[in-house]
Amino acid sequence: MLPNENNEVSINGKLTYEDIKKYSKYHSQKIVVSYFLISAVVSLAVFMLILPVSLYWVCLIYLPISLIISTASTLTLVFLARLNSRREYESDRTAKSEVTYVINNQGILQKRGKSNTHFEWDDIIKAYENKELFRLYISKNKAIVMPKRFFNTKNDVELFKNIVRENSDTNRISME
Repeated sequence: MLPNENNEVSINGKLTYEDIKKYSKYHSQKIVVSYFLISAVVSLAVFMLILPVSLYWVCLIYLPISLIISTASTLTLVFLARLNSRREYESDRTAKSEVTYVINNQGILQKRGKSNTHFEWDDIIKAYENKELFRLYISKNKAIVMPKRFFNTKNDVELFKNIVRENSDTNRISME
């Protein structure tokens, strides 16, 4: 544990659209891969059901066409998701405002303008660390996004990670 009398970290900053894109990318990664694989299998199965089946046709024709169709549909899905996140970010004034987080053993206090929201550690159902940000999920699809650039020092990052580890269920945490 890093030495800190209060065992508390205070961070602040403004989320940018780039932060939201990164969050969206990490959040939807498993869904996108699953969608690609399922669409490839389904399109291959459709080809095999309606057209002649032989190993030659499957390997040289059906599989490449299935992969092309799956890639195109997956890229369309990713594009539409990104477009949706852009619209959501642009329409949400609070997402673009300055936010301050005070993280300690009691929980996370989020201050945005005149609004204060307190999250207890039991409210956090999953926590992930990625290269550029932390994602603390309070529901299946809603997360507190904390870019690492909000932290003043590397010691603040380490203290934050220690506080999360100490106060959250270790099965729900993925911190590097």
